[in-house]
Amino acid sequence: MNDQHNQDLVDLYEPIATLKPVDENIWIVDGPIVRMAMYGTSIPFPTRMTIVRLNNGDLWCHSPIELTQKLPKCYTNSCRLDRKF
Repeated sequence: MNDQHNQDLVDLYEPIATLKPVDENIWIVDGPIVRMAMYGTSIPFPTRMTIVRLNNGDLWCHSPIELTQKLPKCYTNSCRLDRKF
């Protein structure tokens, strides 16, 4: 099976690398498909980051995706990103 065929098996939640509000002070950002090596093969799967604005204004980031040119502007418009857990 070629990589393109494997890519087609996993759908992305478009648009990627864009803040999507879930609730007040909670966003998700869908990322690219990454490949995980397992059992002698590699398995494609989509990535997703969750961002939560804390009471002090900091952003808590769970499962960060690759930083793109577009994302820093999103962070700046929301507030500063001081911690990643």
